[in-house]
Amino acid sequence: MAPLKFLEQFDSNDASSQLNPPMQDLPGYDAGYQAGIADAAQQQTVLSAALIERLTEMRFGYAEAQHAMMQALSPFVSALSDKILPELSDDLTRAHLRDLLLSAAQSSLADPITLTFHPQTAGLVRDVLAKMGDAEVALGEDATLGLQEVYVGAAGSETQLDVASLITGIQSALRNINGDMNG
Repeated sequence: MAPLKFLEQFDSNDASSQLNPPMQDLPGYDAGYQAGIADAAQQQTVLSAALIERLTEMRFGYAEAQHAMMQALSPFVSALSDKILPELSDDLTRAHLRDLLLSAAQSSLADPITLTFHPQTAGLVRDVLAKMGDAEVALGEDATLGLQEVYVGAAGSETQLDVASLITGIQSALRNINGDMNG
């Protein structure tokens, strides 16, 4: 079969031939390249501005949602602060006193444990001691202490339990949070 003469031969290894010049040698290449770079920079600026705008919208939406959630939680925080915590004060005192007595008893079995408390708290303290069994504890009353304040002494150390101050601090923190919610 005879070779076809009208087909172009592509087996030339000469890359710099006139039929296939390098891209940089084409007329207008530099101008087109610079225009492409400028267009890409402009598109990047537009995309960056759009991204900043979207992030700002998302932040604003988050702030609105957070504010709405805090507004919805405001009655709960008020009830927790003003009603629930004060009602739990005796239970909190019992639990903390039991923990302090156990800790004091474990730290020094030989030394006596002393409890100093307000006279109106005597029933609560005796209730805790009755539930703990036969623990040797010296009891002392001090009318200058707060109603929910107890001193536990053992082995030359003394620990103060003041549930009323703890509740007051929690209430203050919750009121601050609640004020931030409504502000």
